[in-house]
Amino acid sequence: MFILRRIHPDKIEVNMNLGASYSIVLKNDSKEEFDLMYSDMFADSKRNPLDDVNTYGFIQGEFGSIQLHRENKYYVMTESGKTFARL
Repeated sequence: MFILRRIHPDKIEVNMNLGASYSIVLKNDSKEEFDLMYSDMFADSKRNPLDDVNTYGFIQGEFGSIQLHRENKYYVMTESGKTFARL
């Protein structure tokens, strides 16, 4: 089981259950996949991924996708609370 810990600039911490597996799509590494995910997430708006400098990726867990913002810090944690990855 993996947990995403998001720390906001004002030090608010939010933990979200990712489930037994997750995948990460980063704008600089997988541009085509990033653009597809961005379009899916914002299908109802006219947002353009080229104009969005704050979103650098997405993490997908068993319960959906989460947008990764530059101003936040992200850690993938194990059930025991150990850091598995720093995004």
